[in-house]
Formats: sequence, structure tokens, C-alpha cells
Amino acid sequence: MIAVTPTPILTGIRLDGGGKPHPSRGCSMIDAVSRLARKRGAVDFCLGAPDYPPNPEVLRAAAEAVRNCSHIYGDPCGLPEFRAAAAAKVERFRKIQIEPETEVTITCGATEGLALVLRAVLEPGGEVVLFQPGYESYPPAVLHCGGVPRFVRLWPPQAEAGSWEFDEDELVAAFGPRTRALILNTPHNPTGKVFGRPDLERIAALCERHGCWIISDEIYEEFVFGGRTHMSPIELHGIRNRTAVISSLSKTYGVPGWRLGYVLAPPAATRTIRCIQEAVSGGAAVPLQAAGAAALRLPVAFYERLKCMFAARRERLLRLLRGLGMFCPAPEGGWYVMAAPGALGSVCAGDFASFLMERAGVAAAPGGAFYQEDPHTGHGWARLCFGRSEETLAEGERLLSVLSTSALTTDCVSVCNRR
Repeated sequence: MIAVTPTPILTGIRLDGGGKPHPSRGCSMIDAVSRLARKRGAVDFCLGAPDYPPNPEVLRAAAEAVRNCSHIYGDPCGLPEFRAAAAAKVERFRKIQIEPETEVTITCGATEGLALVLRAVLEPGGEVVLFQPGYESYPPAVLHCGGVPRFVRLWPPQAEAGSWEFDEDELVAAFGPRTRALILNTPHNPTGKVFGRPDLERIAALCERHGCWIISDEIYEEFVFGGRTHMSPIELHGIRNRTAVISSLSKTYGVPGWRLGYVLAPPAATRTIRCIQEAVSGGAAVPLQAAGAAALRLPVAFYERLKCMFAARRERLLRLLRGLGMFCPAPEGGWYVMAAPGALGSVCAGDFASFLMERAGVAAAPGGAFYQEDPHTGHGWARLCFGRSEETLAEGERLLSVLSTSALTTDCVSVCNRR
């Protein structure tokens, strides 16, 4: 059995008498399962990280930068050429003009970017609206800034061709006088939902009405499938002055270990973000920023090839899992498939990811990691990453294919009943 107990995130973080958050245990269930996979020699479909080499042009740019660029302190808010490249990419693909001197801040990955934005817009007790299932690091980030998460469910579709959706009444009810921000993730981790214009307009209208921010995590923006297109809330009229966009080089360019990201925000918010950053990290690694600028300037053909490659891997994993009888809504974007053992996981009363590890030697992210209020809600789901190498996908296919549909339901009930 996987020795990782899903713990509600609000008990995983405790507040002392002064209201300062302290982690009472490691926050990432996904990292724990990934470490267990390495220990057991399981195939890792849990961690959302590439296990294949980055683009050769990006690596050449990094090598040249290490040899030739300055190795003294850089500007904490980022190299001018990197900020300019980020602004140029937004203009190229989103048709939005961004001022690199006053609206772009280079960060140590999207994780630091989120923390900086939250610290800039939150005060102790301020509430942040979060969709769940959702990325497991959002609630700890909110809590560590003295904020209070308010959760809104994304409901799974009844058919595999459907989309995960929120109930508008539930979203409205989550907003109140202390709401300061909503964290949006599109394409969404873990469900693969791509928030379209109608979704964004409803969210933007609520944020305008309550005078709060949209914090839009768009690290999967290049990974959209089935004719869908990515849209950022900064493209909407009237909300750009209360929107911060967070992006990262980790997924698109295959360099998560570089810890490079950036934040797009209005000038006043950018000034606050940069002041906080100077006290937190002092800026990202200078040589890697130079290489990052080269990455952001890659031609359109690079992105087209990337999308085709990931679309094929998505279809490959969906075909395998559905062939085993699993219920898998087709992700509209992102890197992941959410899978349940049959109709919405009704045959499995416990953690489906434990079954996959025990019976197939395949590590998947436990569904409970994404339901922070009540992890048991997610026990019938497992998230599998298709952003892996061809070799990893082939080995996963070999291991998973030994499970017949009948063995899947029978063994899953057996494993879950022993928990």
C-alpha cells in the first residue's frame, strides 16, 4: 500500500497564536509518491516533469551564456533582454502589448511568482477563491501569506467527451467582503479544463464587482488540444488592471530544474512585487535568464511540433486507460489525464492510485492531493502525466496492459477494502 496518507491541507498547515503559518508536515503528496516510486522502481506517471532532453537550441544558448555572460549580480527583476522576450512572446501570441520595464518581473519559477503576487495583494485574513480539484501547492501558498482559501468545486462530466465545470451559484457564494483574489489555472491541473471566454467573463465580472484580483497561472498555455485555444484574462476588456499572469519555462521548454518564470502585472502591482522579490530571492540565475530569452524567441514551428507531440501522447494514454475500462474525461489541455476505475470510480471506495502502484507498478498522483478540503472526495481518481518520454510511456503501457477490465474492478475493491 502507498504509505502516503492524504491529509486535509487545512490541517497540514497550522497557525500559531500570531497568525503565522507553519507547515506541520511536508505539503506535497505528489512529491512523496514520486519518491516512493523511485524507491520501488515503479514507472512514474505521478510527477508533472519531463524526463526527456530540452530543446537543443535552448541548451546551446545556456552553454554559451555560462561561458560568456556576466556572473555578478543581475537586476533582481530580471535581465532586460529576458523581460523584453517575455513581452514580445505575449504580443506575438496574445496580441497584447506589455511594457517590459514596468509590467514584467522574472522569477525563480512560477512558484515564486505566485508567492510574490499573493504577498502583494493579500493582507492577513484576506480570502482567495480556489477551484478544486486544483494544484496542491495553491492552498499552502495562500496560507503562508496569511490568507484564507475558499474552495469552489469543478464537477466532473458524466461522459468522457464532457468538460469539468463549475456551478456559477457556488462560485458567486464563494465571494464576500474579504475576497481579495481568485487563482485561475488554465489549462487546468489536474483536470485539463481550458477555461473559455464565457467562463473567463463570468469570473472577471465577479472579480470586478468585488474589487479583487485574478491571479492566472498559465504555465500550460501551449498545451491545448481538440481545436481548443488558450485565452488569458488579460485579453478581456476591463480586468487587465486587476490581473496578474504567471508563467514558467519549465513545461514548454523542458527545463523545470532551471526554476525560471515570470509575472505580468500592472505597473503599480509590479513595483510592489519587485520590492518583495528583492527581500525574498534577489532574482533568478543570470546565465539561465539569457538562455531563457533565447527559448522565448523560438519560432512558431517549435510550438506547433510541441503541440502535435503532446496531442499524440495524450491520445496514446487515453486509448490505453479507456481500453482497460477506466473512465477518463478527455483533457482539453495541460499534461494530465484524470482516471477513475469505471463510472466515476464507484467501484473503488478508497485510493485508486494505491491500486495502480500495488497491482501494476505504476505511480499516479492520488486524487486526494487535489481535493484540499476533503481528500477522500478524490480517492476514486488518479492523475497520470502524459508529458513523459516515449520510453516511459511504452513501459507504462506494458505494465498497465496486464490489467484486464475484470481484474481492475475486482482487485481495486480488494485493495481499497484493506485500507
